[in-house]
Amino acid sequence: MASLLIKNARIASEENDEFKEFKKIMLKYWDDNLNVVFTRKRDLQIADAILELFRRSEHIENFNKKHLYLLIREMTDCKTHYITKVVNVMKQHQKKMLNEYLEHGEFIEPNRKPFWQKPTQEDEGENPYLDNEYL
Repeated sequence: MASLLIKNARIASEENDEFKEFKKIMLKYWDDNLNVVFTRKRDLQIADAILELFRRSEHIENFNKKHLYLLIREMTDCKTHYITKVVNVMKQHQKKMLNEYLEHGEFIEPNRKPFWQKPTQEDEGENPYLDNEYL
């Protein structure tokens, strides 16, 4: 993840429009799913610190792994091996998101349709958030 973070940060520093769009989609994904993927408070803090570095990537001058880990340690007060565990989990998600984005120009979460598509009757029957009693 750190090497991917470094690579992504370099692209961001070049003000690449495609990367900006992917970064926006990726941050939205993590904002919606951070509590689903990570349950421990420590892991949530580390993941949030990593996302904050993505948000501030235009303002970071030194994009080497050691420096990024130092920034995360300062933000979270966690040891490096905990950071590495969270980074590896995020890296798996990141690869899937990036491949999906590069192949299709968008990222759709598994088992979800894009928000602009109307749900079908099959989807409505399976949706636990809909209360069919009042429909």
